[in-house]
Amino acid sequence: MSITARQDDDRAVREGSGGHRRVLFGPIPSRRLGISLGVDLIPHKNCTLDCLYCECGPTTHQSLTRQTFFPYDGIPEELDRFFAHPRHLDALTFSGYGEPTLSLHLGAVVQELKARSTVPVVVITNGTLLGDPQVQRELILADRVLPSLDAGSEEVYRRINRPLADMTLKGLVDGLARFRERYPGALWLEVFLAEGLNDDPEELKRIRAHIEAIRPDRIQLNTLDRPPAYPGVRPMPRRRLMEIVSDWGPERTEIIERVDAPSDVPAYSESLHEHLLQTLGRRPLTLEDICRVTGQGQEAILTYLDLLMSQKRVRPRVVDDAIFYTVEQPE
Repeated sequence: MSITARQDDDRAVREGSGGHRRVLFGPIPSRRLGISLGVDLIPHKNCTLDCLYCECGPTTHQSLTRQTFFPYDGIPEELDRFFAHPRHLDALTFSGYGEPTLSLHLGAVVQELKARSTVPVVVITNGTLLGDPQVQRELILADRVLPSLDAGSEEVYRRINRPLADMTLKGLVDGLARFRERYPGALWLEVFLAEGLNDDPEELKRIRAHIEAIRPDRIQLNTLDRPPAYPGVRPMPRRRLMEIVSDWGPERTEIIERVDAPSDVPAYSESLHEHLLQTLGRRPLTLEDICRVTGQGQEAILTYLDLLMSQKRVRPRVVDDAIFYTVEQPE
């Protein structure tokens, strides 16, 4: 492929037809949501935090300022095209390249989705903006909101989540508690645990105390499963996670597990080549994951991966003896 042709193909992946930057990706298998259609309103990698473990890589644009990242024109049409062809979905999930609550289009797109589908609308967020009354109003129609809490002390918060200087753990917890008071939907709180970072018994007690103040409907324990943004993050042994489940209460605490997905999930992209670039650009996947997403066999997928790796557009990364494929980000 020539350089010019490759640039044109890259532009097609980012923008889609008519120059519109696509906001939908997948469907993809999600460990906690089943078959999920991704909704991505944020360019890589805009976030309020720079978490050590983030599978999307280091934050390149860190800010608390909400803004319009992409024109709204074209989004309703893209949604109409997708929902014109019914397929099995378990969730419509705001996630992807960065923190979704930073987008000023969030509330409008939630309403667009609710007008077109009965599939639950889910927002995966780090929770840092959930104390904002405007963000709270925009999320009222969402069926589930999944924020995170990874620390019990300010020291660990700054170490693992790497917030801006004027952000505090107290501010995060207070914002989550205020959101809980107002939000009528299901609030599932994710706690990411890493060995040697936030697994000290005293730190876990502090995290649990904050959880009691937030009052989530469900607590989901997570640990390293995909390549982290920074080296040195180690997964928590399952034995330890199970001990925490027992201590915090198995009736509301669970471990986020990898789940199998139907092999015939239809690809939304117009071609397998484009679909792979679009999906791997948002989330690293194993060969098995890719086969489930596309419904293709390993031999066919490996042919595409070999081509994309030879073009230096996709690269493999090894985590705990598992190989994940991810899109090379431009320097």
